[in-house]
Order: sequence, then structure tokens, then C-alpha cells
Amino acid sequence: MSAWVAPFVARTGRGFLWCGKNPDPLNNLLLTMEDPMTIQFQEIRITGIDEQASGEGDRNSQLVNIVLTLSARAPHEWANYFNVHWEQHFYMMKRKAWVSGSRLTINCLPEELEKDHLPELRKVVAESNTAYQEHLNKQQQSADREVQRAEAQRAEIEKLKKNIKFD
Repeated sequence: MSAWVAPFVARTGRGFLWCGKNPDPLNNLLLTMEDPMTIQFQEIRITGIDEQASGEGDRNSQLVNIVLTLSARAPHEWANYFNVHWEQHFYMMKRKAWVSGSRLTINCLPEELEKDHLPELRKVVAESNTAYQEHLNKQQQSADREVQRAEAQRAEIEKLKKNIKFD
């Protein structure tokens, strides 16, 4: 399967309409050449621990900033969804966590991570994937409506051109 990575593209009858920035190879939207009218978001997952980036947290506690790696660089909107969902998520051992780029950082005791926090982080990552996919679907629908409006306007002008007689 050949593919190229792009921010947001709307389908048109003649090709593609860019609805955003220039192509960014770090974004997570995949336009497949098998079905060039479909944009698929590849869900983000937690893939490991960045030992080099993990370390000291608050000097007044034993909590440590543990940096988890993500499967891809999180788009800005996805990171916002994660950060908001995490703030609203509740469980007994909850600690501060946030996403930036391709990293998820949690401030906790190392021995708490696997048993107490990782399952909850995975839940919020899944919620963020769902929320971001819904966001993309709304953007696609909006772009599709805009393309349809522009095509209808062009057809109306073309019809007008055929019907008017000029000297």
C-alpha cells in the first residue's frame, strides 16, 4: 500500500482540497492511495518509557516524572483532548499527567505506574482517540459541504454562461 501523510484534506471531484497547513510528516492523518477519498487517523498508543527523559519531579516529594512514549506525535487537538479528559477522569490514586508531542508524562511513584496508572492512562488515550476521530469526521463533513457548495456555484455560473447571449 502506498500512502502519504497529510494534515487535513477534503475530497473533490477533481482531486483534493487542502483544508489546513502544508503537509506535515509528523501528523497522524494517513491518506491511502487504495482509497484516496478516505482519511484515516491512526490511533495513538502508549509504546514504552523514555528512560532518558524520565526523572526528577517535585523536590519536596518522592514523585518522579515518568515519560511514556507514544506511537506517534500527538496532533495539537488530540493532546488537548487528552489533557482535558485526564483532568476530568477520576480514580483513587490519580496523579498529574499531560501530553506534549510524542510524550505522555505522569508524575507518580515508579512502583505505582504499572498497576495503578497505566490502565487509567490507556483508558484516557482511547477516549482521546475517539474524540479526535469525531473531530476529524466533523471537519471532513464541513469540508465536503464546502466542496459541494463550490461545485454547485460553479455549475450555476456555467449554466448562466450557456443561457446568456452576448453580442
